[in-house]
Amino acid sequence: MTAKFGAEIAGEKTLAHCHISAAQLEEHVTDPDLKWRRDYRRHPDEAQAHFIHVDKQPPDWKSRTEAADRSQGYLAYRIISWMEKAKEDRAAGRWAELQEHLFGLAHYLGDLTMPLHLSSRHDGGEVGLPDLHAQWESKMVHRYEKELKQMVTGRLKQEKLPALCSKMAYGDLIMTIAQQSAGKVDRLFASARPALTVPRISPRAKKNRRHSENATPRFSKPLLFQNTGDLAADQLTIASRLIGHTLTQICQ
Repeated sequence: MTAKFGAEIAGEKTLAHCHISAAQLEEHVTDPDLKWRRDYRRHPDEAQAHFIHVDKQPPDWKSRTEAADRSQGYLAYRIISWMEKAKEDRAAGRWAELQEHLFGLAHYLGDLTMPLHLSSRHDGGEVGLPDLHAQWESKMVHRYEKELKQMVTGRLKQEKLPALCSKMAYGDLIMTIAQQSAGKVDRLFASARPALTVPRISPRAKKNRRHSENATPRFSKPLLFQNTGDLAADQLTIASRLIGHTLTQICQ
């Protein structure tokens, strides 16, 4: 979703300068998850490139050029590094390398706006909300994709590229967004908690022992969307804007 919106913000003419189309970007934006993580030889430490635990970073983390401890993730540093590499690729006419960097940037910028990628409490189980990561970022988004697209479209009509994008150096922008995303974790937890419900077990099912005595809590997707849909749309909008801004900076 965000790759499509980001490509629309940049425009096909701009993307053509990088020898890439919106369709290619949409098709390959999931490569870092589906392909690169399995290709350790070409993409070592790929898993750690998809998150950064802001709450575990040293005080000077925003002024550093490399992660102090890669086991705590290095997402923000990967984005900044690949932005520079993409610019170098374009200047040198390395189109295949440039395409891969653009696919990666579109994916990583999406991760950067998802609060659970920025916190050591990334799954939710640490605060009594097991499997929140998958439920919120994947299952809820897929189930309510149509609604979320409409919400993001409305937000982008109001403002495609905030003034913040043009006023800040790219590295500072990425670090600011990382810190802002991390700051929304507690809000997400508080909003999602009422959606965690215990399924009702019928007396017959109990008698037949088809269920354990204590039912496993699960998220009600309608209630989860009701409580957190606006936050999801806000973050997807930020990701779309960041992708559009990044593509424009590289390809214009």
